[in-house]
Amino acid sequence: MSICSSLKNIATKAVIGGIIIGSFLFGEKANAEDAKPQKEPTPIMKTNPSEQFKKPERKTILNLAKSPLDDFSANSKIWYSINQGFGKISDELAGELNLDDHILGRIGQVAVFGYLNYATEYYSHELAHNYETRKKSLFSGVGIDFSDWSMGVPKYNSPAYIVRLYDLFDIFTTEKEEKEYLRTITNGLNQDELDAALVHRESVLKKNLSFDEAISYLIPKNLDLFYIILSTKGGLNYRANYKPINKLQSNFEPSIENQGLWNDIDMYLHHLHRKGLYRQKADDPYNYLAFGWKEGMTFKGIELSKKELFIQALIADALSVKTYDSTRALYKYIAKGERNTKPFTFKLGRTEITPPQITHLLTKEGSFYDTNAFFNIAGKILLETNLGTDVDFIGHGKARHLRTGGKLHMTEKGINIRPFLYINSSRGRIFKYKGISSGLELALGMPDSLEIIVGAGFNENDLIENDVKGKENGIDFTVGVNIIY
Repeated sequence: MSICSSLKNIATKAVIGGIIIGSFLFGEKANAEDAKPQKEPTPIMKTNPSEQFKKPERKTILNLAKSPLDDFSANSKIWYSINQGFGKISDELAGELNLDDHILGRIGQVAVFGYLNYATEYYSHELAHNYETRKKSLFSGVGIDFSDWSMGVPKYNSPAYIVRLYDLFDIFTTEKEEKEYLRTITNGLNQDELDAALVHRESVLKKNLSFDEAISYLIPKNLDLFYIILSTKGGLNYRANYKPINKLQSNFEPSIENQGLWNDIDMYLHHLHRKGLYRQKADDPYNYLAFGWKEGMTFKGIELSKKELFIQALIADALSVKTYDSTRALYKYIAKGERNTKPFTFKLGRTEITPPQITHLLTKEGSFYDTNAFFNIAGKILLETNLGTDVDFIGHGKARHLRTGGKLHMTEKGINIRPFLYINSSRGRIFKYKGISSGLELALGMPDSLEIIVGAGFNENDLIENDVKGKENGIDFTVGVNIIY
């Protein structure tokens, strides 16, 4: 494709996205209903009228167009809705039994919610591993083994057939097969991060964070740290000999499985380290010596260590404002019995700013940070902004990627209108276009009781929608419902 044709193609896509945003920026006076609490928490009267607490607003969010067995967003929304249901039960029981009046009652509720959120996140994580195998009709169904409690909950059993995806990639050595194989490994940890991001977003929109929602954020957001420390071979400082391993499973030669590396983190690092071998095979596909690691063979992949990955995850968690909101919410509940906490914001003039939340995602070239912040402008316009960057500068990586854009929340004639636009480009050059995600979402109904969500977007080589989530290039439709209670 000529330079002129490339520039024309890029300009056309950018204009399409710009039209979507611009058509609403200069319409009638915008009024972002999402910028305000959708419903004031309802006071619960106790035996002593002077002692009251306010029931936090609860929300069921469902994606009606896609299954939680296939899609990150649908998975996150059903996971969030289940935990909201648990929270509602706690609200009612606390009012009837005065559980918040005593420190033991509060600690007991925190312990119960910690366990329930661990359980729901475990299943959400495991379901995500099977997205790619379902696409290829290799999925054999979900099974729960109530006789195996090794994970602290009934174990999730569903063969992922990851070996078949690896063999396809090992034979063809194409980017498509590589992404499919790698997503089978990384989808669980990426689902954890996207679950936490949904809790953050919803708490910002309603300007409230209950103590159980704080738990719902902290558990998935920090699971990668505990995974690295507790569930990988040899602990944080262990360096596996990744390069000589050619097989995932084998009884006769070194393999991922028989060397104790069969877990999400070690398998991900193993893949990154071997990328030099994959590139060599792609460069010389007819050289049979290249179809496996041989003694003395030299190649260089992405030599990300377990400790470097841990530091990348720790930075994302430590610099996310919701980590501190959640810690503060838990302290206020345990120490004072306060179930509700207002998320931290600060003001610049008439603009109220919610500091960033950092979502740490794993890609085929290394880690990626998607940084999300909210700007409530004079209570009239709510702007959700995203700045994404690779984390190649912390440890090792070769993503060299930027993703910038955002979503605008506003109402016009009673309809909540949310156009969005994200542009992907290379990092390290002035600008080199890589991809786009743009579209429009509409919320119809009553924002304090029931909303119907419809939307359409266009994705092309977008790092999050296409690479991380595995969506095909093209138009993506959304239909959902929000029930507020």
